[in-house]
Amino acid sequence: MIRIGLVDDDGDHLQLVRSFIRRYEKEEGTSFRVEEYRNGLNFVEDYDGRLDVVFLDIEMPHMDGMTAAKKIREKDQALGIVFVTNMAQYAIRGYEVDAIDSIVKPVSYYVFADKLGKAIRFSERNKEKDFVLQAEDSIVKLTCSQIIYVEKDKNYLVFHTKKGDYRSRGTMAAMEESLRGEGFSKCISGCLINLRYVTGVDTCVDDLLEAVLSLAENKRLSASRDFDERDHHELARRGAAESTVLLKNEGRLLPLKPGVRVAVVGDFAFEPRYQGAASSMVNATKTETIVEETAHYHLQVIGSARGYERTGGENETLFTEAVSLAKTADVVLYFFGLDELSESEGMDRTHMKIPQNQIRLLEELFKVNPKVVGILSAGSAVEMSWEPCCKAIKEMDRRPSQSLGICPV
Repeated sequence: MIRIGLVDDDGDHLQLVRSFIRRYEKEEGTSFRVEEYRNGLNFVEDYDGRLDVVFLDIEMPHMDGMTAAKKIREKDQALGIVFVTNMAQYAIRGYEVDAIDSIVKPVSYYVFADKLGKAIRFSERNKEKDFVLQAEDSIVKLTCSQIIYVEKDKNYLVFHTKKGDYRSRGTMAAMEESLRGEGFSKCISGCLINLRYVTGVDTCVDDLLEAVLSLAENKRLSASRDFDERDHHELARRGAAESTVLLKNEGRLLPLKPGVRVAVVGDFAFEPRYQGAASSMVNATKTETIVEETAHYHLQVIGSARGYERTGGENETLFTEAVSLAKTADVVLYFFGLDELSESEGMDRTHMKIPQNQIRLLEELFKVNPKVVGILSAGSAVEMSWEPCCKAIKEMDRRPSQSLGICPV
């Protein structure tokens, strides 16, 4: 269904155009969805990017039609614009905003029907999949051909176009599905490129494609080979235990005595980080978590709490829950470190700090319970200004194993 917008401050003219549209629907056996706006300012403010054609009066209070058209073009390059005016000389300026055509008032049905038919043909000829984005400061409509590439940035997608870049909340998985069959390709993890804009492939890419095809063939040939998953898992557990490094043990706090009351705190205890991203991703046959495995230790676990947002955001509810839990324990096992966003392939780190929300929680835990064992997960070097807040520190690294529950304390 064609979506038409009517923007005019003249109520009588709007009523006339509505009657023309109803007549056109009956004669042509089609239907339209019509939206009306009484001035250019309301049109610009309320526009949601879901129109195909707009009949736009030029002379209106608050904001004239030409100004409104220029502002709409910043949001929507595909909208078909037909200017309506009392003065023909104004219509000539339509080229400034790529208008389809113009109509001079008073309007007859046959003139309107001709312009409407032209607008419909324009819409159908230029029809392609589009996306209405809730960008950071406005609504933007983009067609597939306008998008050069899309990349993921934390919880946002960044759409790169010739007109500029637009950020909108979304997932790369959903965008891949939406762009399926539209000429986009996933060149690396978290990035979709529009093949319309690819002008060549260098020899490095050619070598990479050859390697991918060779590995795929090797995978096919080895698919029938069996291995003992249990033995592999036990080897992973052993490797995880033996790769743990004790960095500090003030007052011989470790190893913990059987029966000691412990509080397990930290998002890494629930979802440990045992791998990187992109080319360093591992598909483990079995994974374990600290929260699950502490049930098998000779310790009295009085509770567990995430304590912080993994990606660095502040969450007072998680913070308060963790601090309250720490007050009732003999020892706090605090799991923290560098999250996936802190260490990403193709990006240089600008500092060596643990995310501040994790340090803030550690400092507060130490205030209410000085017996804190810090269990650090990091794939690279970190600053340790927080070290005095821990009686003991164990470095778990990003263990290259699928056994995540190994944390001998």
